[in-house]
Amino acid sequence: MATQNKNTLKGYFNTGDRPTEMQFSDVVDSFVHQSEDKASTAEITAGTNNAKYVTPAGVKASVETFAPVKTVNGIAPASGNITLNTGSGSSVGGVELAVATFGTQTNSATNIFHIKLPYNTYTLNGMYHIKAEGYGYVGGEIIDIVWVGYCYVAGHNLINQRAHVNRSTEITAGQYVGSDNFIYLWFKVPNTYFCSFRIDSSRGTTGIRIKPGDLQIIVSPNAQL
Repeated sequence: MATQNKNTLKGYFNTGDRPTEMQFSDVVDSFVHQSEDKASTAEITAGTNNAKYVTPAGVKASVETFAPVKTVNGIAPASGNITLNTGSGSSVGGVELAVATFGTQTNSATNIFHIKLPYNTYTLNGMYHIKAEGYGYVGGEIIDIVWVGYCYVAGHNLINQRAHVNRSTEITAGQYVGSDNFIYLWFKVPNTYFCSFRIDSSRGTTGIRIKPGDLQIIVSPNAQL
């Protein structure tokens, strides 16, 4: 007795043929029995039996069993839900991706992108690491810029700061304290026509977590605001 493919089974019943007892057994063994061959919940959970079928109800029960994450690397929480630390901007050194995105079709060789941070030199101490990545269409410029700095309330100024432009000799960048006492980052591409970029933030050992909505992007020909 053995399982056979459909063509073999059909051959048992050709005109004039009389199937043998063994061939009838093959027919029975080759097809699924509605009750005997249905996988139980335990068998679905174990996932080791490859010879039984699973019903939609069995799939639903399996999903309900496995979908809620109950352990991570074999460790279960004492109570409540599991919280995964993915290294986001909530942790020191973590990265908050795409806290701001921007694109413009304005054709200008004089406009500058100013990025207003939530750091005020009179109210909030804090370190920051900001990165901009994007595409300057005119000239095929790769936008890859990093700014770091420390907003120092005691001196009402910006200290230990630097701006670095990677992958381009045409893009310029820097930072300053604006007339409203907030920290501003800036960069300039040869032309803003069809320019687009995103900004990521990495949290320093002091300072706030910069989240989407915390930055303001201003386009102006002025060197400072």
